Amino acid sequence: RQVQERVAAARPADETAAQELAVTLDHLGMQQRVTGDLAGAVRDGRRAVAVHERLAAARPDNQTRQFNVLSSASTLRYALVDEGRTAEALALSRGAAARLDAIVARDSRNAFARRSLGVLLNAYGRDQLAAGDRAGARATFDRSLGIARELLAADAGNAEHRRDAAFALQLR
Repeated sequence: RQVQERVAAARPADETAAQELAVTLDHLGMQQRVTGDLAGAVRDGRRAVAVHERLAAARPDNQTRQFNVLSSASTLRYALVDEGRTAEALALSRGAAARLDAIVARDSRNAFARRSLGVLLNAYGRDQLAAGDRAGARATFDRSLGIARELLAADAGNAEHRRDAAFALQLR
């Protein structure tokens, strides 16, 4: 991490150096979470999200950058949930869902983005349940199930879509 931090600091306009730093922080956060250093996982997860958000803001039409933000946010969300910080996890999930909604709105045929949104909505719904919002969670799970059903109708042989639909039904 220290090497990537020095390189990124020495070359602030170098997007590759910033991307490498964010990926390193993501991986470090995952390791910290697994080893029980939740405070470190949250700290480095926030930094990774911030770097990815800066890179995504510089190129808002670049889907890879948008998905990098979502990936980092997902890693951070798990650490927040493990630490019992439900309200923060809920806010992070809400923001991630809005980001994915925007991606899907720009390209509604993007099955990967639509599936990602459905999967994310399941996590968001679980966060809503943890926060005591059963009605909100039900609506979110229903939305996730609708996405899974649409994807399954378009590709009935897809095992991921079948699994997503089954999981969404189980959560309802």
